[in-house]
Amino acid sequence: MITDKDVKKLKGVFTTKEDLKKMEKKFEEKFATKDELKENINRLVKDITIVIEMLGDIHKKMDDYMTEARGNRVAIGDHEKRIHHLEQPLP
Repeated sequence: MITDKDVKKLKGVFTTKEDLKKMEKKFEEKFATKDELKENINRLVKDITIVIEMLGDIHKKMDDYMTEARGNRVAIGDHEKRIHHLEQPLP
C-alpha cells in the first residue's frame, strides 16, 4: 500500500501537471503532457503513413514510365535498323 510519505517522495522525483504549469510560466513555453504527446505521435504516424503511400504511388508510376521507356528503346532500335537498311546504296 502506498502511504502519504511515499506520495511525497514520488512528487519530488516525478513532474506533476502543476510543475509543468509553473515551468510554462517561467520559460514562457508550453510543455506537452503525456496525452498531448500521444496525440502528436498519432498525428505524426498518420502523416508518415500518407507520405509512405504517396512514395509507393510514385514508385509505381516510375516503374510504369521505365517500362514504357524500355519499349521505346526497342522501337527506336528497330527504326534505326530500318533507316540504316534504307540508307544502303542500291546495287
